[in-house]
Amino acid sequence: MTDLDDPLYRISLGYIKKERYTGSSSGTRFMLEKEESGEGEEKVKKIHVCLWPEPYAYEKTADELKQHEYFLFNEDGLKEAWEYVKSVTGAATQSL
Repeated sequence: MTDLDDPLYRISLGYIKKERYTGSSSGTRFMLEKEESGEGEEKVKKIHVCLWPEPYAYEKTADELKQHEYFLFNEDGLKEAWEYVKSVTGAATQSL
């Protein structure tokens, strides 16, 4: 189980810009990743957050069990995404 307030687990935009970040807390698995939509100058970057119940991996979990939310791809969006994960998993709500 991940202590979501432990500085070791704090993530940066630079990390999720290149890699998917996954973890679990209180029986819920979560994933944060960059998602882009649109073309050229209309391209929009977002933080995609997905939560699903343990014990299965993302790929092995039925789609109807997954919760998806999207946040702006900036520092404020990352804080909002992390607070969302913590609120759903029941973790303490300390700032990112």
